[in-house]
Amino acid sequence: MEQMNAKRAIIFAVATCLVGMLVGSAVTLAVLNVQRAIPSSGLVVAVNVGVYSDAACTLNLTSIDWGSVYP
Repeated sequence: MEQMNAKRAIIFAVATCLVGMLVGSAVTLAVLNVQRAIPSSGLVVAVNVGVYSDAACTLNLTSIDWGSVYP
């Protein structure tokens, strides 16, 4: 009888570990698949220097749009 209880305890412990690993894997997979876009832009401030967005120096550059930054 005592051997049966020991076997049940081992089976319960193994089942609990397997369920824990399954839940942990699912949570890890969910966290790693989340994506967030971080909008970013910056102002260009130049003192006594011309900053242009084209090679011909005809379009003044006042801001930079970096697009979305993904972690």
